[in-house]
Amino acid sequence: MPLARLVPALLLASAALAANFANFNIQPTGSQNLDLASGVTTLPQGGRVSDTSAGFSVTAKWIQYKDGVFLSARQALVTTQDGGKVRADLVNYQVATKLMRASGHLLYSDRRVVHLTAARATYNTATQIVVVTGSVRAQQPALSATELMVDYLKKQALLVGRYRYAYQGTSLSNNAPSGVLLLQWSPSGAVQVTTEPSAAQLAPYRPYL
Repeated sequence: MPLARLVPALLLASAALAANFANFNIQPTGSQNLDLASGVTTLPQGGRVSDTSAGFSVTAKWIQYKDGVFLSARQALVTTQDGGKVRADLVNYQVATKLMRASGHLLYSDRRVVHLTAARATYNTATQIVVVTGSVRAQQPALSATELMVDYLKKQALLVGRYRYAYQGTSLSNNAPSGVLLLQWSPSGAVQVTTEPSAAQLAPYRPYL
């Protein structure tokens, strides 16, 4: 085959094989633009990227990634392995640190929380702890806080700073900047509320406080 035809053929073959990588599984909506010098691929029409080892998928209108290094997306919907859904203008995931950051018109919902809004969120896919900051509010349970931390493994959450919480007949508020409120979900879905968590209960959150 002449070289002029061989090079495009090889590029097409590599694009076809690029659907599955060590970290990311790629389902592009349209074209894939690979920068051979940097190894960065851009999906200008967006698509869907999943990482089963980290437990998430991202569907977005624009995506850029380098397998094993990073993933960036705009106008994105992130779905976690527990069924949580995050919508945000910008999403960035760094493979080395296992940290996903989302910002811009942030909206989150799962089977326990409905319509939670905030300025930004950081999700550690290794520890499965998410930290939400900036005018945190939710419709159900009705809550607001300076900061919200959720531990998916332990099925509990911590409201930090000035907070308000109302759910299932319980209504609590605290105007102190140092306030904390621990929420723990039982397998049945009942919520246990603790206004003065112990040092052991706060330990998983210390790196974020």
